[in-house]
Amino acid sequence: YKTFDEILDVIGGADETVQLTCVAPNDVFKGKAVLSVTTQEGQTFDIECLKGQMMRDVLLGAGVEVYQGAEKLTNCGGGVSCGKCVVNVTDDEDWEARTQAEDKRLKKFPATARLSCNTPVEGDCVVECKPAKIA
Repeated sequence: YKTFDEILDVIGGADETVQLTCVAPNDVFKGKAVLSVTTQEGQTFDIECLKGQMMRDVLLGAGVEVYQGAEKLTNCGGGVSCGKCVVNVTDDEDWEARTQAEDKRLKKFPATARLSCNTPVEGDCVVECKPAKIA
């Protein structure tokens, strides 16, 4: 957070060779994350995104089907009201726990299930689209 002149003073006053690395601001402020995704059809691949993006938007933007059948027409569009964009999120140790609203809506799913429209990406994780309900 220095001015251009202050940065030049730091570089000019260094006792050693200075190596500069330029990075995009979003990589510093939000940081990158990698979602290791398994689709409903069993395909697996990685999606690179930024922390803070909504998982639903990241998945749809990468062409991943979050909805099945009629859900494609009847979903709430990311309004956290239909409960159709369920994903299973694992390897997410540093993430916040799912909300109480999700707990109520996702009673028939594993404890790792999340609503993708209500889940900001908080770092790397493994995502399974449309997980099976539990008995």
